[in-house]
Amino acid sequence: GMSSPIKELLQTLSRHAELVQSGLLDVVCSPAQSSPAAISALRQASALRPAGEDGYRLHPRLREYLQDHLQLFPAFQSLAEIGSRIGQLGALWQEITQVRQDADQEALASLLITLQTTVFDIVDSMARNMLLLQTLMSTRFGNVRTLQAKRSQNRYYQQQTATLAGDLARLAQVAEQLERQASEWAMEALARFVRRNLLGQITAWQQGLSELQTLIRKEIFRLREVEQRHRLLARMDMLLRQQ
Repeated sequence: GMSSPIKELLQTLSRHAELVQSGLLDVVCSPAQSSPAAISALRQASALRPAGEDGYRLHPRLREYLQDHLQLFPAFQSLAEIGSRIGQLGALWQEITQVRQDADQEALASLLITLQTTVFDIVDSMARNMLLLQTLMSTRFGNVRTLQAKRSQNRYYQQQTATLAGDLARLAQVAEQLERQASEWAMEALARFVRRNLLGQITAWQQGLSELQTLIRKEIFRLREVEQRHRLLARMDMLLRQQ
C-alpha cells in the first residue's frame, strides 16, 4: 500500500537515530558532528529546531517523549506545568455554557473532545510529576554529586512543588464547579468523566505532593547539618595541624 506520512516520518527518525540521540543530550552543531544531509532530513521532519547561530536542538515535544519513555531526568528537570491547562479548562467550560444555550450540537461535541484531551493531559502531567519527584527522593537527588548542587536542587524543587500545590488547589475548585454544573444540566457523562479523572485523583495527588514536600524540607535540613559538620571537622583539622 501507499506509505503514510507518519510512517515516512518515523522511518526518517529511525534512519538518523544517532543524530536524534545526540540532540537529546545537547545542541547539535552542523556540520562538525554530523552530515548536512542528516541534519537536513531531520529539519524537514521538524525533529530538529534551530538553536543559536549554527546549532540545532531536538523538537521539545520529541525530547519530552524520549525522556519520558527512557525515564531520563536531567538535574534541574522542571515539573510539568498544569496551570495553563487549568485556565484552558475554565475557558472551554465557559464556551460550552455558551454553545449549550445556542443548542449548537456540532460545536458542543468538538468542545467536549478538547475538554477531554485537556483533562487527560493534566492527568498525564501529574503522573509524570509524581514519578519525577519520587525518583529524586528515592535516590536522594543522586543525579548530582556535590553537596552544593544537592542543596540547590532541593531549593529548586521546594519552589516547584509549592507552585504545583497551588495549581492543584485551583484545579480542585475548577473541577468541582464543572462537575456541579454538568450534573445540574443533566450532562451526566461529563460529570462522571470529571469525577473519575479529576475529582477522584486530586486528593491523592495533594497527599502525595505534601509528603514529598515534607521529605524535601527534611532533606534540606539534613544537608545543612552535613555541611555544618563538614565545616566543624575542617576547623578542628586546621587547629590540630597548627599545634
